[in-house]
This record gives sequence, structure tokens and C-alpha cells, in this order.
Amino acid sequence: MKKVILFLFAIQAFSLFAQKGNEDVLKMSNIKATQTLGMIDYFYVDTTDLNKICEKGIEAMLKELDPHSVFIDKDEVAKMNEPLVGNFDGIGVSFQLLDDTIHVVDVISGGPSEKVGVLAGDKIVKVDDMPATGDTIKNDWVFKHLRGKKGTKVSVSVIRLDGKDPERLAELADKILRCWRGYSDESVGVAAFSDGEPHNTITPIARRRSDLYELDLVLRCNITTPEHPLGVFHPHADKHHIKKENIGLIEVMGLAVLPSRLKQELTD
Repeated sequence: MKKVILFLFAIQAFSLFAQKGNEDVLKMSNIKATQTLGMIDYFYVDTTDLNKICEKGIEAMLKELDPHSVFIDKDEVAKMNEPLVGNFDGIGVSFQLLDDTIHVVDVISGGPSEKVGVLAGDKIVKVDDMPATGDTIKNDWVFKHLRGKKGTKVSVSVIRLDGKDPERLAELADKILRCWRGYSDESVGVAAFSDGEPHNTITPIARRRSDLYELDLVLRCNITTPEHPLGVFHPHADKHHIKKENIGLIEVMGLAVLPSRLKQELTD
């Protein structure tokens, strides 16, 4: 019964932060949850994992709020935080993989990345001499190549345009756009034109950070095929239940938050 008691303590501690007027509701909810877990533990015929049941209950409660309120268990948090923070012999960033690209979400204060000027919002495109973009780049790949024994050196290439002169940034962006519009690579399916129709374009994201202007350029190829009529490099039909959760620009900026229910949908 120890797990039930600990669960009660956790809920009672949380109730300290309740909005005024909700104390009675929380008290009754605590009693219901504790009695339910107690009866499961005592009467249910099979062995149960009360901690797992508790976490599933929390997930169900948060689904009643909004897509941005999610529960992440301690194992998932540890897996997300361990690989790249300075204390674990990493480069000192937290990251998110979006559109087959490593997006820097946060830079750990005092870590190696902060010391060399890596910023939140940067995109890592190369690690040592290896490309760090594409559908082969998964979390395990990032963990393998961006952590090691303390003192190990790794070269990370980041694309970012910044400067104090916005007109100069615009000129550089225009130059990259012109080059990209004519770029093709058959080995990965990128084609600048087909039957005279152009496919390559850029989505620019501009911001001002302190006294510098920053410009992120998202290279896009909008080529389509009969198999993928909405775009070869766009989310395919089997991923549309994920795509519909966010606006494309939010995804590109690494700010997308996915609802917890997608975890089960992906399994299904």
C-alpha cells in the first residue's frame, strides 16, 4: 500500500497551488483517486503497476485541457535531457528533430556550445565531416555523434545569417535563393524544375536579437509525384494526423508542441 500513500502525498502537495475556491474539489478528487488506487491494489486479481496506472490517469486528465498540456514521465525526461547537456559529456544543448533537421531548442549555460556562440533557434547541419540532415538522422544518431568522453572535440556546422545591416542580410538571402532555385540533386530526389515548372523556394524567418538582425532560410523543394501529390518532401499521408497539429512555420522554428495522444496514434 506504500505506493498509494505516496500518491496521496503527491496530490496533497500539489493542492497547495490550487486556485482559491477549488480546495474542496481537490480534496474530494484526492479521496476518489486514492480510494480507487487502493481498491485496485487490494482487490484486483492480477498483479498491477500502480505507478503506470497513475501516470495513465494523469495523461487522461491533461487531454481534457489543450494540446500543449502533456505529461512526460521521468524516464522520457532523463532520455531527453541526458545526452547533450554539459554534465553528461555532451555539447551543451537541448534539441528537437523537425523536418529531418536538428533544431537547437536551448543552450546550456556554461556549456561548450554557449562558449562558441551557438544560439537557440540554430540548426545543426553537419557534425565533423558528416551531413546532419535527412531522413536517416534520428535521435540515436544525434546521441551517438554529439556526446563522448569529456574533452573530446567535435566540429558542428550551423547555418545562421546575422548582422547589424538588414539590407546586407537581404542581399545574402537573395543570393542563396537564386542558387537554390537552380539546384538539383537526383540522388535525394531534389529537382529544380520538371516540365518547366519550378519547385525550389525558401521560407525566410527574420528576428532581432539584441543589436543583431537574424535570418533563418528554410530551403524547400515542392516537387510532387503521383505517390505523394502533396509533395515528396512534405508530410506524407500517413503523417497528416501529426501535420495538422501545427502550422508549418511553427514547426520550422522548432516551436511545435505535439499533444500526448499522438504517442498512442503512432503506435496504432
